[in-house]
Parts: sequence; structure tokens; C-alpha cells
Amino acid sequence: MREFTSSQLSALTTDQLSNLASGNLSALTSTQIKGLGGAQVQSLTSGQLNALSTGDLREFTSAQIGALTTDQVSTLGTVNFSALSTAQLAGLTTDQAAAVTTSQVGSLSTLQVAKLSTAQVQALTSDQLNALNTDDVRALTTAQVQALTTSQLSTLASANLSALGSAQIVRLSSNQVQALTSDQLNALSTADVREFTSTQLSSLTTDQLSALVTANFSALSTTQLAGLSGTQITALTTDQTSALGTGQVAKLSTTQVQALTSDQLNTLTSAEIQALTTVQLAALTTSQLTQLGTSALAALTTLQVARLSTTQVSLLNTDQLNALNTDDIRALSSAQLQALGTDQLSALNTAATAALTSAQVAKLTTDQAHALTSDQLNALNTLDIRSLTSAQLAVLTSDQLSALGSDNLSALSSAQIGTLSSGQVGSLTSDQLNALTTADMREFTSAQLGTLSTEQISTLVTANLAALTTTQLAGLGTAQVAALTTDQVAGLTTAQVAKLSTAQVQVLNSDQLNALTTANIRTLSTTQLSVLGTAQLSALTTDNTAALTTTQVAKLSTAQVRALTTDQLNALNTADARALTTGQVAALSTTQVAALGTVSIAALTTAQVTTLGTDQVAALTSDQLNALTTTNVRALTTAQVSTLSTDQLSMLVSTNLAALSTAQLNVLTTSEVGVLTTDQVSGLTTAQVAGFSTAQIQALSSDQLNALTSTAVRALTSVQLAALSTALVTSLSTDAVAALTTAQVSRLTTDQVRTLSSDQLNALPSADVRALTTAQIQALATAQLDGLSTDTVQRLATNQVTALTTSQLVSLSTGTLSALTSAQVARLSTSQVRALTTSQVQALTTDDVRELTTTQVAALTTAQAAALTTGQLSTMGHTLAVAITATQIGVFTTDQMNAWLNSFLSASN
Repeated sequence: MREFTSSQLSALTTDQLSNLASGNLSALTSTQIKGLGGAQVQSLTSGQLNALSTGDLREFTSAQIGALTTDQVSTLGTVNFSALSTAQLAGLTTDQAAAVTTSQVGSLSTLQVAKLSTAQVQALTSDQLNALNTDDVRALTTAQVQALTTSQLSTLASANLSALGSAQIVRLSSNQVQALTSDQLNALSTADVREFTSTQLSSLTTDQLSALVTANFSALSTTQLAGLSGTQITALTTDQTSALGTGQVAKLSTTQVQALTSDQLNTLTSAEIQALTTVQLAALTTSQLTQLGTSALAALTTLQVARLSTTQVSLLNTDQLNALNTDDIRALSSAQLQALGTDQLSALNTAATAALTSAQVAKLTTDQAHALTSDQLNALNTLDIRSLTSAQLAVLTSDQLSALGSDNLSALSSAQIGTLSSGQVGSLTSDQLNALTTADMREFTSAQLGTLSTEQISTLVTANLAALTTTQLAGLGTAQVAALTTDQVAGLTTAQVAKLSTAQVQVLNSDQLNALTTANIRTLSTTQLSVLGTAQLSALTTDNTAALTTTQVAKLSTAQVRALTTDQLNALNTADARALTTGQVAALSTTQVAALGTVSIAALTTAQVTTLGTDQVAALTSDQLNALTTTNVRALTTAQVSTLSTDQLSMLVSTNLAALSTAQLNVLTTSEVGVLTTDQVSGLTTAQVAGFSTAQIQALSSDQLNALTSTAVRALTSVQLAALSTALVTSLSTDAVAALTTAQVSRLTTDQVRTLSSDQLNALPSADVRALTTAQIQALATAQLDGLSTDTVQRLATNQVTALTTSQLVSLSTGTLSALTSAQVARLSTSQVRALTTSQVQALTTDDVRELTTTQVAALTTAQAAALTTGQLSTMGHTLAVAITATQIGVFTTDQMNAWLNSFLSASN
């Protein structure tokens, strides 16, 4: 094939040439190859072309290369394609260039790439461009880079874009820059990003700019950032703005600052916020400022806060204001503070309010002071409170003051307290009032105190109430006084109590009065006491009643005295009881009198006792009556004594009953006398007993009579004795009978004597027995006589024995008759002797018979003679035997006769 001439080769048809074996084609010389025409070249198959050596391929002229079809070009192997010279490559048409495969492109050297024409570069597809390695990309000339279309650039792989050098980047046009995708831009290194000119950056769309990663965005220089428009700034993401350095932030223009959105501003870091200059801060728009977040506000330095204009301060919302730290709050000037609206100020949190200095507080306007909430006021410290001016205090509402903490209220100076209006004082709570010192309390005027509600008054601690001057206390209304608690009243000083008006005293309730100390009770003047109502006085405790002085007691009205309870009356000491006037005593009700204690009763004077009305006396209990001294008992009038009931009298102790005069006793009714106990009766004096009327004597029971002492019995007059019923006489004890004097015995009526029992008769002493008159003896019944003891019988005087009637003698038992002494028997009259029964005759002792007179013996009846015992006959003696009459002898039995003869013959012997 090498022998073919150029003419011969050029004569070959395309079919011939395309069918030429690869070996034969590759055998062609470079001269032969160069002689091929364009059509012949186009007829070559891919196999034929790829069979050519790289040397052969390099022999192709630029025209031959340019004649290749796009298919021929795309099927060239990478070895052959990369073997093309830069001149050959430069001959590629744009269509051919576009047909180059990515493998072919990737096989090109950096030199080959750098020699591509701008048209060829523009013809490259995105795949072809991205087939270039990073070195190839770096090899692109600035002309080639500038020739890249926006479509090519937008599809350029991030790795390839990032391979661009700074010199290449700066050559990108604005359109090219705008064509870059976010991924491409973010694939650039920070160094690459820094290469963009401010003009290039200004050409970035807002989407491109906002898509920049923070690392790349924050890598921008201040000069680059200065080129950004306000629109671009607005489009930045919060991540981007928050990634800015403090130096970058500080270099933002006022226009750029004003372009920042609220989100951007609020995502700035504290350092970024603090990097804002005062000029930048001053440039913030109303919208920006109002939407500035609390974190952003909190990040401001005190210097920045202090440089805010009054207008800007007035635009801050409550959250923003509360975001300021305490140093920021303190940095606010008076003008800035005063620029705050009342809504702003009232919304400050307690921490912010507490941060205010005393100087700042003092500069608040009255409207601002009026707008402060209770929490804000309480957040102020005591120094702040003391800095409040009188004008500021004057505008504080009742609600504000009432919510003021105790510590803060107590921090008010005396001068400040003095400026409070009545309404303000009236709004103070109990805790607030009680937090005030006693010195503070003394600063209140009477008018101020007069506005305190009853609830306020009632909750004042005792120390503060006790600290009030008497003038202040006098200013309290009656309702306020009535509202005082018992603890408060108990804490009042004596000076305060002494100065209470009568109107104030009148409204004190029972608990309040009883809460007064005993010293305070004694302090009450008689004028103050005089206005106490009966209900008030009756409710006084016994301790407080007992605390009254004698002067106070003596000045109580009768109505007040009548209102006193029995416990109160009994609580009075003896001096107080004696201090009661007769008018007061007379005013006591029967219930009061009846309940008086024995100590009180015992303390009464005779003048007081005699003043007691009959109804009062009638109301006295037995204990009360017995508590009266004997002197007071004697002082009782007969009218008073006459009102005593039987129950009262029956319970009188003996000493008090014994103290009654005869005149007093004489007014007692028979019923009253009849209820006297035996103990009482036994205690009666002889004068009292002797003074009883006959009716009173007759009213005595047997027990009462027998209770009389022997001395009292002896004091009974004959009239009194005569008035005794037979039943009473019968019931007399033997002791009572024994106590009778001979005169009293002799004065007994025959009826009274007839009722005496044998025991009573036997109790009579010898003198009393002998004092019995013959009439009294003859009045004795058989039973009485038979009941007489031997001693009593033998104590009878002969005249008394001879006074016995025959019927009395006949009725005597043999035992009684045998009790007669021989002398008494000897005094019997013949009629008495003749009246004796045979049994009685036989009952005569031999001594009795021996004492008979001859007259008596001669007077014996035959029946009596026949009844004489042999013993009587044998011992009667000669004289009496001689006196026996024949008639009498005629009735003797043999034994009697023999016995009589013994006596008869005894004298002769």
C-alpha cells in the first residue's frame, strides 16, 4: 500500500477505502495519509481509524480532522484521541467537539484542554465538561472560562467548579455567577469564595445567596459584604447572619442593618449584637426594634442600652424591656425612663423593677408611679421606697398601697407616712399596718387613723395600738373602738384607757371590757363607769368586778347595781361590799340578794342590813342568814324578822337565833316557832324563852320543849307553863320535868298534872315532888300513882299522902302501897285506912303495921281485920293489939287470934 502514489490513493472510492483492511490502511505512510481527501476520510470506519497508530493519526491534517464525522470522532479510542495534537484538536468543529465522548474528554491532557477554542469549549456538553478532571479545569484559560455558557456553568460538577482558581473565578461574569447553583457555590472553598469580587457577589440572586453555607458566607470579607444590597441582606438565612463575625457585623452599613429582618436580628449571637455600633443601633427601624427578640435585647451592653434614643426606648415592648439585665436597667437615663409609657413600665418584671436605683425611682413621673403594679412596688428595695417623692406617693392608688409588702411599707419614713391620704391609709392591710414601727404609728394623724376600717383596726398588733398617743386614740370612732380585739384592749395602757371618751366606753362589748387589765379597770373614772350600760356591766368578769375600787363601786347607779350578776356581787371584796350605799343595797333584786355569798353577807354593815327590804330578807338563804354577824342579826327590824319564812328560820344557826331579841322573837308566828329545830331551841337564852308568848309556847312541839336546856325550862313563866297543852306536858322528857322548879311544878294545872306519866313524876326531884299541891295530888290517876317509884312515893309529904282520896288509895297497887314509908302510912286518915282493900292491907309491911296508930287500927273494917296476916298481927305490938276491937277479933281465924295474942301478950312479958 505504501507504493500507492497520492494520486492513486486519492482515486480510491470511499467504498474501496472503507473496505480496505485495517492492516493495509495502517500501512499507509504519513504522506499517503495526508493525501486522503475529506470524503475518503469520512468513509473510514471506526475500526480502520482506531487501527491507525497514534503516529498515523497525528499525520492527519486539521482539514482531515475537521472532515471526520461526529460518529467517527466519538468512536476514536481514548489513546488515539488523546494523541491528537493541539492543532488537530483546534480543527475540530463545534459539532465534532460536541460529539466527543466523556472518556475522550477525560483522556485529554491539560495542555490539550487549554488549547481548545472558546467556541469548542462552548460546544462542550455538561457531561463532557464534567469529564474533565480538576487539573484540566484549572488549565482552562480565563477566556475559556468566560466563554462558558450559563447552562454549562450551572451543570458543572461541584468538584470541577471548586477546582477553578482565583484568577478564573474573578473572570466570571455576573450572568455566569448567577448561573451557579447552590451546590456549586457551596462546593467552593472559603478561599474561593473570598475571591469573588463585591460586584460578583452583588450579582448573586437572593436564592443563591441564601443557599450559601455558613462557612462560605462567614468567610466573606467586610469589603465583599459591603457590596451586598439590602435585598440580598434581607434574603440571608438566620444561620448565615448568626455565622457573621463581630467584625463583619460592625462593618454593615446602616442600609444593610435596616435591611435585616427580625428573624435575622434575633438570631444574631450575643457577640454579634454587642458588635453593633451606636450608629447601627440608631439606624434600627421601628419595625426592627419592636420585633427584636428578648435574647437580642438581653445581649445589648449597658453602653448600647444607654445610647438608645428615647423614641427607641418608648417602642420597646414589655418582653424586650424585661430582657434587659439589671445593669442595663440601671444604665437607663432619667430621660429614657420617663420616655417609657405607663403600659411599658407596668409590664416590667420584678427583677427589672428591682434593678432600678433609688435615683431612677425618684425620677419616675407621677403617671408612671401610678402605673406601677403591686409586684413592682414590692420589688423595690427599702431605699427605693424611701426615695419616693410626696408627689409620687400621692398618686399611688389604694390597691397599690394595699399590696405593698410589709417590709416596704415599714420602710416609709415618718414624713412619707404623714403625706398619705385618708383613702390611702384606709387601704392598708393589717400586715402592712403591723409591719410599721411604733414610731411610724405615732406619725399617723387622728384623721388618718379615723379612716381605718374596723377590720384594719381589729388586726393591729397590740404593740402598735398601745403605741398610739391618747390624742390618736381619741380620734378613733365608736365603730373602730367596738372592733378592737380583746388582745388589743388588753394591751392598752392605763393612760390610754383613762382618756377614752364616754362614747368610746359605751361601745365596748363585754369581751372587750373583760380584756381590760385589772389596773385598767381601776383606771376608769366614775364618769366613764357611769355610762356603762347594764348589759356591759353585767358581763364583767368576776376578776374585773373584783378590781373595782370602793370609790368606783359606791358610784355605780342603782340600775347598774341591779344589773350585776350574783358572781359579780360575790366577787366584790369586803371593802367593796361595805362601800355599797344603802340606796344601792336597797336596789338589789331578790335574785341578787339570794345569790350573795356568805363572805359578802358577812361584810355588810348594820346600816346596809337594816336597809334590806322585806322581800330581800325573804330571799336570803339559810347560809346567808347564818353568815350575818350576831350584831347584824340583832339589827334586823321586826318587820324584816317577820318576813322570814319557816325554812329560813329552821335553818338559822343557834348562835344567830340566840342573838334575836325578845321583840324580834315575838314577831314570829306560831308556824315559824313550830319549825325551830331542837338545836335552835336548845340554844335559846332564858330571856328569849321567857319572852315567848303563850301562843308561841303552845306552838312548840314536844321535841322542841324537850330540847330546852334545864335553865331555859326553869325560865318558863307560870303563864307559859299554864298555856302548855296536856299533850305537850305528856311529851315532856324526864329531863325537862326534872328541870322544873318547885314553883313551876306547883303552878301546873290539875289537867297538866293528870297527864304526867309515872316516868315524868318519878323524874321530879324531892323538892318538886313535895311542891305538888294537894289538888295536884288528888288529880293524879291510879296509873300515875301506881307508876310512882318507891323513891317518889316515899318523897311525898304527909300532907300529900293524906290528900290522896280514898278512890286513889283503893286503886293503888299493893306494890305502890307497900312503898309508903311507915311514917306515911301512919299519917293516913281513918277514912283512907278504911278504904284500903284487903290486898292492900295485906301488902302493908310489919313495919307499916307497927307504925299504925291505934285509931287507924280501930278503924279497920272486919274485912280488913280478917285480911291481916299472922305476921302483921304477931308483930304489931301490944298497944296496937289492944286497939283491936272485939268486932275485929270476932273475924279472926285461930291463926290470927294466936298471932294477935302474941302481940297482945307481948307487953306483959
